[in-house]
Amino acid sequence: MDKTYAEFLESGPIIYNAKLDSIKTYPGRNRILVTWKPITDPRVTKVKVFWSDNKESLEMPVTSSQDTTLLIEGLSEGNYTLNFHTYDNAGNHSMKVEVLGRALGEAYEQRLSLRNINSIGLENSVATIKLRSMEGVEEYIYEEITYTSSTDQEEKIITLPGDISEVVIADYTGEEFTHRSVYRPSEFSPDLFYSATQTEYTPSNPLQVYPEDGMTGVSCAPEFRWHNSVLLPDGAYRVEYSTDQSNWTSVPAVNKGILIPKNILNPHTHYYWRVSATKGGETRQSTIRHFTTGEKTLYADGEAVRVQSHTTGLNPVRIAFTGDGFQQIDHNYNGLFDRYIEEAVEAFFSVEPYKSYREYFEVWKVAAYSDDYGISESDRSIRLNTVFESNFNGNTITCKPENVYQYVKNIPGVDDAALSDMATVVILNKKRVGGASHVTNDRRSIALVPVYKNSASGLYTDFTDVVIRQGGGFSFGLLADETSTATGTLSASEENQLRAAWEEGRLLNVDLTSDPNQVRWAHFIGRSGYIRPNIYEGAYGYKSGIYRSEETSSMVNGINYFNAISRELIVKRIMSIAGEPYSFDKFLEKDVARTPYQ
Repeated sequence: MDKTYAEFLESGPIIYNAKLDSIKTYPGRNRILVTWKPITDPRVTKVKVFWSDNKESLEMPVTSSQDTTLLIEGLSEGNYTLNFHTYDNAGNHSMKVEVLGRALGEAYEQRLSLRNINSIGLENSVATIKLRSMEGVEEYIYEEITYTSSTDQEEKIITLPGDISEVVIADYTGEEFTHRSVYRPSEFSPDLFYSATQTEYTPSNPLQVYPEDGMTGVSCAPEFRWHNSVLLPDGAYRVEYSTDQSNWTSVPAVNKGILIPKNILNPHTHYYWRVSATKGGETRQSTIRHFTTGEKTLYADGEAVRVQSHTTGLNPVRIAFTGDGFQQIDHNYNGLFDRYIEEAVEAFFSVEPYKSYREYFEVWKVAAYSDDYGISESDRSIRLNTVFESNFNGNTITCKPENVYQYVKNIPGVDDAALSDMATVVILNKKRVGGASHVTNDRRSIALVPVYKNSASGLYTDFTDVVIRQGGGFSFGLLADETSTATGTLSASEENQLRAAWEEGRLLNVDLTSDPNQVRWAHFIGRSGYIRPNIYEGAYGYKSGIYRSEETSSMVNGINYFNAISRELIVKRIMSIAGEPYSFDKFLEKDVARTPYQ
């Protein structure tokens, strides 16, 4: 009967020791604590554990049934499959027992939340700290608060249990304390873990942080930072700076604890600064600190910089470029503002007749700081605080023209009268399709150009195309819209408005007659080299009753091309502002946009 298994007994019977029972693991810092029930098999003399596909192992001698714990150390953070065996002196081992374990480390600790502080009260040397509840936060056990005692100037540590939300420190001194949240991953974990340590400042008077006292090479647009007075946390704060400690410039702080003044400080200049807080009849003021500025690296709010000088003409033909929704940081030299302005200027002069008449133009850029980044969109319930108060509402874009003109008048030689002989292009810091122009009867004009970019072919949707249409067409060119989408024709009041605009020298690229001998561009129809000018019904938004000169152009669908009559009107305006007589023959000599467009 033994024949079927006799061959397996040739080396004698296999003896198995008792295996470990009820193994539990507890995570530690790059280690795992293991426990099991007391071993009742007297033959067992050691326990051995394997992990990482049995490439790593650790053994522990067993001298009594009370040897029931093992620390596996030197582990990388992560999950482990642990295989346990018991051994006797003869080398016999138990069956394998497999359990899962976890070692924790920096990644786990970095995810731990710091318990927030709701309020800090200070009276004489007594501090009252109230913390937010941590109910429901797993593994959190207490808050560790470290401060300097006013009694012996020694550092002391308070451990505030997790279910307590207020602590009173009777011997508090100084202007700060630190705290961190303490976690235990499980009840018997061998290690504690800590959140990041937070320093809380509790100065009686505002306490400056930056610029540091005696600091050199500070930006000309420094980010003043300070800690609020704990006695006047909701007071009105002001930053004051001076070069002589006699004449102080005072700037109110909208956001307490931080202020970037719109006025650029002078480069390489020694300044003093302080912070004050006022509420009712009480004022708290910081000490006076000093710093020295370095090189100027950004444009000041309202600073006008000439991009191009005119080299032809008695008077400069001015174009101004500015932006809305750009913050101070965007006005660093070669920063976001500069990049958009450079692209817009090149786009403006990329088409005729501006390309051939560029030498007549004096081009300026004007920095304008906004508190918020981006543009308001009332149709999407987005309201931002920007310098020109630009706003999208469906297909409409508006701004506050008086704010724009106030900045443009920082350009030397530009006053209210000069605004009628120039155009202003406002780059809107918002990637959204659209464009608009604001043109008044006295020929003041503003083009609003969002920074939308679209590489797809089709109608004008690219930011630079809008610069050409809105800036070069509507604003400087004083041209009329040549689209034709509405049925019917102009009402009597609209026709009167159009004729009044003609009297003012605006919108002269459209006409109400279809007579080829009387229409405004009759001198181009049939002229040698001009194959496009003719009479096309539909313009000024209407499909009938009003006419345009060419089938398509920038004023029709935004292609980068102005039709012949529009080019002539633009050149006439350039010559008028420059103080030179206009000659049709000279215009023809210089007009290079006659050949068919692509």
